[in-house]
Formats: sequence, structure tokens, C-alpha cells
Amino acid sequence: MGKIFISGLRARGTIGVTDEERKNPQQIIIDVELEVDTDKSAKSDKLGDTLDYDRLARQITSFVEHSQFHLLERLASQILGQCLAYPIVTAAIVTVKKPSALADAEFVSVTVGSSR
Repeated sequence: MGKIFISGLRARGTIGVTDEERKNPQQIIIDVELEVDTDKSAKSDKLGDTLDYDRLARQITSFVEHSQFHLLERLASQILGQCLAYPIVTAAIVTVKKPSALADAEFVSVTVGSSR
């Protein structure tokens, strides 16, 4: 087993509960940690034997940009489901960060995880 990390993936999406937050898309930063079986790809050196992380990153970015959620917890859970939809992924942890959530904080984040 091995791990694939996508760190600091940026997208703009509608997230928040107030009218002001929902007026304009906000920046959201996503970190993903994926547990995958790397044995086959380590031997073959072929993309088809592992997770195409570029494809997954584009999928997550598009999803965030076209979604509307009130809570970070819901957004993180939906991204987690997308990660686990890939059969090669046996476990995933997703952290969603909202830089504009609090004036005196760098960001607020929510982390969710699951395995099969």
C-alpha cells in the first residue's frame, strides 16, 4: 500500500450560510490523502495501474465550482465520496479549508475520512 497526497488544491465555490457568503463564490482549499495499492504501478510504471490524480483533481475542482453548500462538513463529505468511488482507493481523508471564514484566522477547516 502507498499514499497519494493532493495538497492545496484551490477552487472557488458557493459555501456558507449567510446571504453575503452566498452572493459570490469563495476560495476553498482542499487537501486529499488517498491510500492506494501501489504494488502493480510500482512494477509496471503505467498510469493505468494507479490513480490518475490529475483526473481526480480536475473532478474535485469542477465539482466545487459547480456546487452550493451551506456547510464545510457537507462539502468535505461529498468530495470524500468522489475519492472513494475509485476502486483503487481503499481509504481517504479530505480536508476542506475556507480562508475567509473568520477575520482573525488564516482559515477554518473540516476534515473527514473513511475506508473500506
